[in-house]
Amino acid sequence: MRIPSSPLPVDSHGNGLAALRKRAFTGRDSELRLLRELMLSDRRGCFVLWLHGMGGIGKSTLLRRFADEALEHGDEVRMVDMRGTAPTSEAFLAALRAQGPPADARLLLVDSGESLGPLEQWLREDFLPRMPAHLLLVVAGRRPPSAEWRTDAQWWHALRSVELRGMDDAEATLLLRNRDVTGPAVPGIVRAAHGLPLALALFADEQGITAQDSGAVRDTSPVRDSDAVRHSDAVRDTGAVQDTGAVQDTGAVQDTGAVQDTSPVLDTADAPGTEGSAPRRGWELRDSPDLVRELLRLLLRESPAPDQAEALHALALARVTTEELVRHALDVPVAEARALCAWLRGLSFVRSTAEGLVPHELVREALLADLRWRGIEEYERLFRRIHAHLAARLARRAGGRWVSGADLAYLGRTNRVAREEVDWHGADRLQLRAARPDDLNEVVAAIEKEHGVAAGALAREWWELQPTAFSVAVDGGRGIVGALVAPCLEAGASGLPDDPVARAALDHVAERSPLRHGERLLLGRWSTGSATAACSALTTLWATTPGLAVSWTCTTQNQQPLSSLLDLYGQQRTAPVGGPDGELALPFVQDWRSAPFDRWAAALRTRLLSDEPAAAPAASTVGAEPAMQWSEFADAVKQAYRAALDPRALAESALLGTRLVSPGADAAALREVLTETVAQLRAHAGLRQLGDVLEITYLSGPRSQQAAASRAALSFSTYRRRLSAALTKAAELLRERELYGSVGR
Repeated sequence: MRIPSSPLPVDSHGNGLAALRKRAFTGRDSELRLLRELMLSDRRGCFVLWLHGMGGIGKSTLLRRFADEALEHGDEVRMVDMRGTAPTSEAFLAALRAQGPPADARLLLVDSGESLGPLEQWLREDFLPRMPAHLLLVVAGRRPPSAEWRTDAQWWHALRSVELRGMDDAEATLLLRNRDVTGPAVPGIVRAAHGLPLALALFADEQGITAQDSGAVRDTSPVRDSDAVRHSDAVRDTGAVQDTGAVQDTGAVQDTGAVQDTSPVLDTADAPGTEGSAPRRGWELRDSPDLVRELLRLLLRESPAPDQAEALHALALARVTTEELVRHALDVPVAEARALCAWLRGLSFVRSTAEGLVPHELVREALLADLRWRGIEEYERLFRRIHAHLAARLARRAGGRWVSGADLAYLGRTNRVAREEVDWHGADRLQLRAARPDDLNEVVAAIEKEHGVAAGALAREWWELQPTAFSVAVDGGRGIVGALVAPCLEAGASGLPDDPVARAALDHVAERSPLRHGERLLLGRWSTGSATAACSALTTLWATTPGLAVSWTCTTQNQQPLSSLLDLYGQQRTAPVGGPDGELALPFVQDWRSAPFDRWAAALRTRLLSDEPAAAPAASTVGAEPAMQWSEFADAVKQAYRAALDPRALAESALLGTRLVSPGADAAALREVLTETVAQLRAHAGLRQLGDVLEITYLSGPRSQQAAASRAALSFSTYRRRLSAALTKAAELLRERELYGSVGR
């Protein structure tokens, strides 16, 4: 971009292009207002304005608009684009003088400020002090000014640093209309662009080509001034002058590559990802490989090295990226992982958080699309490594468990079912934590809003009994955006709130596979906010709850996204249960005794890599529902052992009608199952005596109980107690085998 050294003819193409630029320019009211104030002020203290933001945010377009406004007022303007200028004082001055005497200019614009390099110090210490007082310097770059500007007292008032943010939805819609893009495609394009003007322009061009190919007529009506939605305070002014003139911490330097996520934020009830709103589908970035390549080329400018490209793809997959994650994902030494993370941190579209590095959402999607197109094998290899690392980290409770749970759940968004059924927008910003006493009223209010007043009152009772059952999801300045109430229950627990759903959960487990000593039932009673927040918290609890035997997670008819994720996770639906206010709880059950967390995570890894939708079984057809109640089953086991040596009596056993044996199996098959169960008991050091008692009593020849007690070297009373315990334990193992198709613990 070059500013003409002499006025253009009135009827020139240049003036026509300037008029078109002015007509198409959208938003940036705050920045334009700031420029006008600085240009019109006779006694301005600030004479350096530094605009910074990620690539594609519109810095060059804004500089061009600055130049047009100044030229309209008759001011001399000079521009130096560092992309085509060597970072030396000689080259800089030559580019400047080629446009006329530098001292005549009132406005000097420097584009691509991130390429200044050593010239930044020269500008600050040599060039600017020699320039006339009427000159205003505006620098636009991908990085904020270096720390020396902010720590040198003489520049505290002279420099203004402004971070450019993305467009809101209204501005993005207006920009598309200025590009003659209207109609039903607009919401999908606005959503896909995540407020990035470069992406909006590329997407508009892509849409125009598609419209022309299909013969569609595009709306070319002019945009009225009343159509414009003004952009108020869209930037964070980091150079505001405090009355005291003090700098809070002259030694604290922010990461120069950090960029904040600028997507518009809505209230919890209307926020993308809440249960009341399904994902808005339509135009998707992954459908346009050429567009993705062009977008990444413009954002990156230079082709990354192979290891850098792989680090970028890991950055796109993971919720947050750390050196540890890069080391495991790429299988590289610590030093190399550190160097790659330092490189990632320096990219303008990457922001640094307390948890790690996070890319801009649009760049994340573009990188994921690029990774898939490079080859599905590479994508699956990287996905498996990251998922396995995060699952293992969560299972061993390394680091913060809530962070690890959110990381693992977020990785599942790449599955087609999860992507189409659940809105993941903003999920990388969520922070999970245990609820605090001062959170209670807000959490209860959310439960009352989504589940009813009676549910809110019942939640308060659960808080009094088990406050550790409450967790919340927080999204920066928006505060709490989701909550989960998940108490832990044990067999025979007393003093519980009068909660019909809790009773149903305990009865369900007691009838099918009773909780043993030290085992717990995790009741996911209520969740509010987004499905992503709920599943992040649930994933954390499934991996880290001590003694977890069974989880019983409730959804409602209004929580279809959460139900879809639980189906994808392999949770089993069971019959609905009525709750307070008549709300139906739709439970999803998982017995973790037959499939511990590590095995579940490995199976989930395979499901997530398959884009085939998981069938949602009806509650009445779930395979884990047994034919007999627990008491009937336990009695049938006792009778079967008594008849173990009598084929005719054993052929009458009710167990032949269960899934312990194949349909049509005979007594010999059932006897083999009974024998295997005894062998399992005898193989376990703590259960060997119980297995011996069953073997002596029922499998090694007919004898009286007195003879069996003598052979077992036990008093008769002790023998009777051991036999009762052995039959109960055998029934538990056989129940697990019936339900889950393999011998349990």
